[in-house]
Amino acid sequence: MQSAPTTAFLETALRPLDVARRELLVRGSRWPWLGRALRRWETRAPLLVCVSVTFAFVMTCFMPSLLFVLGPALLGVLHVASDVRYLVLRQQLPRHWVVSVLVVSSILVSSRIAELCFPRALPFAHVEVAVGWSWAIAGAWFGAAVIRRWERAVLLTLPLAAIAFFSVKHPATARALFAYGHNLVALVAWKMLCRRRGIHTSWPLLLVASMSAVLATGFTLPALHSGAPWSGRLMDEAIAVAPRLDARTASTVGLTYVFLQAVHYSVWLVFIPQEQLRGEATLTFRMSARSAVRDFGSWGSASIALAAAAVLAFSLVSVRRTRGIYLSVATFHAYLEVACLAFLWARGRKPS
Repeated sequence: MQSAPTTAFLETALRPLDVARRELLVRGSRWPWLGRALRRWETRAPLLVCVSVTFAFVMTCFMPSLLFVLGPALLGVLHVASDVRYLVLRQQLPRHWVVSVLVVSSILVSSRIAELCFPRALPFAHVEVAVGWSWAIAGAWFGAAVIRRWERAVLLTLPLAAIAFFSVKHPATARALFAYGHNLVALVAWKMLCRRRGIHTSWPLLLVASMSAVLATGFTLPALHSGAPWSGRLMDEAIAVAPRLDARTASTVGLTYVFLQAVHYSVWLVFIPQEQLRGEATLTFRMSARSAVRDFGSWGSASIALAAAAVLAFSLVSVRRTRGIYLSVATFHAYLEVACLAFLWARGRKPS
């Protein structure tokens, strides 16, 4: 009963969004082919994914800075919470692995906060990459220990150990590459966490790959002029992050990052939650809220809501600094994704 006030507040706040959602579905169902696609889960899920990916691509082409700003400000905290929800709370995990998730996540968050406050006090980058990738390797062996079979742990350890070795030798470069590459981890998680065989993940994944390739070629760069002044700041930041690259290459890298980040958020907040439903139902905003409150509890849900509101409020004051602090502190979730997926794959059972 403790969650009743939280649930009631969320029900009231999200009702207008559900009204708008219902209206869109009603209007869409008037088109015969679209109505048939929306009625069946096997066609609705891939359609939803492809529409989300296409929207992210269009926004990246014309207003990438707006997408870059709004993503962390509006969805950053919520997508980290979804990581924890579907990789930890919704899994049947042994107690010792849950304890490791709490301890290592706390270490990584504390390290980032200390680095923000005292940037030259300790070699924080070395500590982070050593702890983070060791955690990923440990995840493979913890998962293998559950079923007493070690083949998958050995297979995972080889590439993870190579990444760990490179990261310790070149921590700054490793951090930058991981910040970019971890956006792809969500697609791996989506594939692993799919409970229904009927979902067609190949087409959406091919769409993501194709659109990323188009952005990487620089073909869409002329479209940025129509998005001014939203485009200039992102391009300046992309060039500043990669000063050794020429302006065109740095810009295309920045565009693909923004696009893949948007896809990353969509996977954790739309694709995976929608896929977890049983039957032919669709997921409303209020259904999502009720389910989240059941998983996190009243206090946990309230804390997530407050954190999300704080990030949004500070973004209105100083969006660039707030985004930087958020992206720094939230880095732990990238290692969490890799470590938990390594655990689940080495365990060798479909997640419950």
